[in-house]
Amino acid sequence: MRFPRPRLSELRCMKEPYIRNMFIKNAAAFLLSTFVGVVAVIASKTGAALLPVLFVALYFLVSAIGVAWNAAAGRYVVVRAAAVACEEQRDAVRQKRSVYRFIPVDEDGNYLSEQGAYDIFLDFASKKKSPRFNFFIGRTYVLVFHIDNSRQLNERTLAAVYTG
Repeated sequence: MRFPRPRLSELRCMKEPYIRNMFIKNAAAFLLSTFVGVVAVIASKTGAALLPVLFVALYFLVSAIGVAWNAAAGRYVVVRAAAVACEEQRDAVRQKRSVYRFIPVDEDGNYLSEQGAYDIFLDFASKKKSPRFNFFIGRTYVLVFHIDNSRQLNERTLAAVYTG
C-alpha cells in the first residue's frame, strides 16, 4: 500500500482543527522528547542513552507524518455526536464491557436522525477503558475516526475524542 506524498500546501491548511491538533500534539512531543533526550545525554555524558532517545523521538515523528499523510488522503472523518446511552454488561469470561451510543448532531445540537439510522456504537472492555473513554451521557463530543477499507465507525477506528 502506497501512501500519497502530502504537498506543503496541504500540510499548512489542514481543514479540521481537530486533525491539526493531532498533528501539532505529535510534532510537539517529538520536539520535546528530542530536547529532553539531548539534554539527558549531555548531562550523563554517555552515548548509550542516545538510542532510547532516538526511538522515542522517531515514534512521535512517524506519528506526526502519518497524521499528515492520512489527512492529505482524506482518511479522517470528524463526527460531532451526543452521548445518549451507556450499557454496562459482562461477557462470557466475566469481563466488564461498556457500550456507548452516540447520535450525530448538527451545529445547533439537534439530532440528525432520531430513528437511529446514523447511530454510532462504541464497545469498550474494562481493560481497554481508560479515563479518556469515560463519556458523560448528554454531553456532545467530537469523534475523529481513521477510516480504513471497512468504512465503519467503531472503537477500532476511533483516533481521537474531543469535548465540544
